[in-house]
Amino acid sequence: MRLMVQIGAVAFMLAAAACSSSGGDKDSGATADSARAADAAPGDSAAPNEAGKDTSPAKDTSPAKDTTSGTDKAADAPKQKDAKATPDAPLADAKPPAPDAPPAAPGEWALSLAGSTHDDLLAVVADSAGDVVVAGYFQKTATFGGVTLTSAGSKDVFVAKVAGATGKVKWAVRAGGKPQEFATALALDKAGNIYVTGQMDKGYGTNDGSTFGKTTLKAKGLNDVFVAKMSPAGAFLWAAQGGGTKQELGRAVVLDSAGAVWVTGDTTSKDGMYGTHPVVSGTWPDVMVAKLDAKTGKWLGAWKLGGTSYDLPFGLAAPASGGVMLAGRFSGLGQFGAKKLSTNGSYDAFLARLDSTGKVAWASSGGGNKPDDGATAVAVDGKGGAFLVGFYRDKATFGKTTLNSGVLGSSVLVARLDSAGAFTWALSGGGMWTDKANAVALDAKGNLIVTGLTGSDAKFGGTTLSKTGSAGSRTFVTRVTPAGAFAWATASAKDMGGSVGKGVAVLPSGKVVVVGRFSVKTTMGATTLAAKGSFDGYVWALTPK
Repeated sequence: MRLMVQIGAVAFMLAAAACSSSGGDKDSGATADSARAADAAPGDSAAPNEAGKDTSPAKDTSPAKDTTSGTDKAADAPKQKDAKATPDAPLADAKPPAPDAPPAAPGEWALSLAGSTHDDLLAVVADSAGDVVVAGYFQKTATFGGVTLTSAGSKDVFVAKVAGATGKVKWAVRAGGKPQEFATALALDKAGNIYVTGQMDKGYGTNDGSTFGKTTLKAKGLNDVFVAKMSPAGAFLWAAQGGGTKQELGRAVVLDSAGAVWVTGDTTSKDGMYGTHPVVSGTWPDVMVAKLDAKTGKWLGAWKLGGTSYDLPFGLAAPASGGVMLAGRFSGLGQFGAKKLSTNGSYDAFLARLDSTGKVAWASSGGGNKPDDGATAVAVDGKGGAFLVGFYRDKATFGKTTLNSGVLGSSVLVARLDSAGAFTWALSGGGMWTDKANAVALDAKGNLIVTGLTGSDAKFGGTTLSKTGSAGSRTFVTRVTPAGAFAWATASAKDMGGSVGKGVAVLPSGKVVVVGRFSVKTTMGATTLAAKGSFDGYVWALTPK
């Protein structure tokens, strides 16, 4: 049975990178000996038991999230050097953006990250000036709004800044080397500095390393976690790595109320090191949570959570009172500090509250007796509570609320927990086939803006999104009130190969920006995008009604 789950998980990741708070794309199903795929973002419409920003990369670590078409041995482990670099300008191979903005309808625009093979966008954040920063990966040569980049190896990290009002690309840079690298998540500090995490591979043959500005990191195992800081202008300021001799993948990053950087991901290494902090995993993936100094990139602490089976994190959020909220999915028995959780089925969603020292204050879970339940992203409200999004299948219970999808695939999950970890409400959306939420952001009124994928005619409250004219999955965007009611929804149209939303951000103007990937062709608002490769990344800006 474990072998079947393992094979299904690997297949899912390679098929998807769909989604991501996480995500997204992101649930890992690889064994300790199999390499993770870069499509570790939740939300790809692939195998049901490895959805959301889940799926661990296989030897081809490229995030593919949608079916569109994505230690106690501290003494023995080499000590992690927290790499630093002086600021440098965006890489020379980034050509100046074209002066004209992409075609746009009033209040809306869309553009693609387009190359001849595989390109994907997994994360987006909005700054106070009305710009957005997007991140993901690209392969070979790709163009983004007039900027053309060429990868140093198979896949490289991609980060860009785009004007939220017009879609004009302000800058775009790459990072990496001959091995494969990809970015999965982003965060901003109050000064507009950018923090990005993801995965870097060791590569085949000589380990040439992965370069971030003037800093070159070399993976210790098959895959390592990286965290890098960039200036608002796109210059890399420092980069750090963590991991052991097996596999690690960074899935989410956030800054806490004190300004420290937190990152989470999954690990299968028994000798993982994050600076001088060991993380000991077992045979199956465990949750890794770590903390870094935002100024220097020094690892301040690292902790392992989880049980004896698959434990996968996908989202992080930072409450005003300090520490972080951590969301994901687990299987069997999960150990979260002193709190033990057990699943109702194969996988359940979890949310854990960690204080500033990494201690688990509480942990809660919900799900049903089917395998397809999980949380992909989390956001915090102003009352100490948290909003969790993800997916479930068949019948699932969250606190005192039981949801029944009654469909052939998974349904969208949106839920709220209070400051003590008790579910206060839960609701579901979607249609007859696979529907998943991959990312969530809050607007100025505290409404949730959620994105993901839908595979059929989908219902969100009183709104039904018809699939007529589409041959593949579609990106959906919906607004949910703080009290737990769907208030508005829309979706991409005429998807010939499929699209999926993996990240979402809300601009100060109220405009929503979604990122993800698509294949063949999709229409987003008034703009039709045609993929140049197997799948391309996209950015879609729209104004909710």
